[in-house]
Amino acid sequence: MTLDTAFESKDDIASAVENRLSESMARYGFQIVNTLVTDISPDQKVRDSMNSINAAQRDRVAAQSLAEADKIKRVTQAEADADARRLQGEGVAAQRKAIATGIAEQYEMLKRVGIEDTAEQLLLMTQYFDTLGEVARNGRSNVLFLPSNPGSTGDFLQEIRNSLLSVQEADRAADAAEPGFGVNREE
Repeated sequence: MTLDTAFESKDDIASAVENRLSESMARYGFQIVNTLVTDISPDQKVRDSMNSINAAQRDRVAAQSLAEADKIKRVTQAEADADARRLQGEGVAAQRKAIATGIAEQYEMLKRVGIEDTAEQLLLMTQYFDTLGEVARNGRSNVLFLPSNPGSTGDFLQEIRNSLLSVQEADRAADAAEPGFGVNREE
């Protein structure tokens, strides 16, 4: 019988002992009324081995619990990080929308007061000076190449216009060169 089975079968062992002793002791005039098996005491090495097994099982359960707690912590942290990035993105998008709305309002205001021809240049100059101020306050680099002449913002505007026109012309040429294969940009 294995040790685990022995511990589980205390009552069966007690009955077997009672039956055997009753037969043997009846010859001498004794009657066995009841036998009790209160403790099974295996060898010390066996007890040490059992204790080691029980400790290993408890350690395994503890390790599983710690791993599960760590998993929950990591998942919660990842979800919090994702929410923070999403909210940061929404904030940046709202900021950019507010800037674009403000520029459009400034442009309309300049048009109302009669500065229609140079409104774009005036807005570019304002943005140019705002950018220089921001770079001066928050710049983290040692060297920054920017045109020092505020009048060059008009050159920037012209370069942007030329680039946009070049792209539109290239698209038109591609559409004309391969009819049916080009992408219709006007749809």
